[in-house]
Amino acid sequence: MNFIFTVALIHFLGVASPGPDFVLVIRNALNKGKQAGVATSLGIMLGVLFHLSYCLLGLAVIIKTTPVLFFTLKCICGIYLCYLGVTSFIQEKQNQAKQSISSKNTNSIREGFLCNLLNPKCTLFFWSLFAVLLTPEIPFYIQLICCAEMLLMNFLWFSFLSFTVTHKNIRNRLERWQFWLNRTMGAVLILLAIGIIFG
Repeated sequence: MNFIFTVALIHFLGVASPGPDFVLVIRNALNKGKQAGVATSLGIMLGVLFHLSYCLLGLAVIIKTTPVLFFTLKCICGIYLCYLGVTSFIQEKQNQAKQSISSKNTNSIREGFLCNLLNPKCTLFFWSLFAVLLTPEIPFYIQLICCAEMLLMNFLWFSFLSFTVTHKNIRNRLERWQFWLNRTMGAVLILLAIGIIFG
């Protein structure tokens, strides 16, 4: 039980630290609404599921130890984050209103999934977790419990962020600054992209 709690704590510290997923959830929740924020959280959880799957299969070491593959992943992630950043600059609230709810949510799931899936820092984080803690010596059912906990924690944390920023009192205050918030989050995404490519 202590082992599972340790993995959960380490994972939560990683999830809660601001990064591309964090910025994307807040951006989508503010611009498209609470449901879109939760949909983004679902997409992120699906990305985490993919990372956990190849770690359980022992494939993470191939990605980590193949410089060309890892650099390619960094570049793709950087380009995608730049794309998301640029759309934050040109995205207007009235354009969001024209989209159906299902379209917003589908786009948000896709954005969350790709943002997490392509992030090489996620690859490194989960690879390190499996290399140090979730080693082959740990019973497989314990590994599965830890993976289920990580998936749930990801979804709950980012959904919590979505509910927080769209709360009536907070949203009313943020709406006055939404124009600048969009551009700030766009700039942050672009800076994160540069950091990932050249970091």
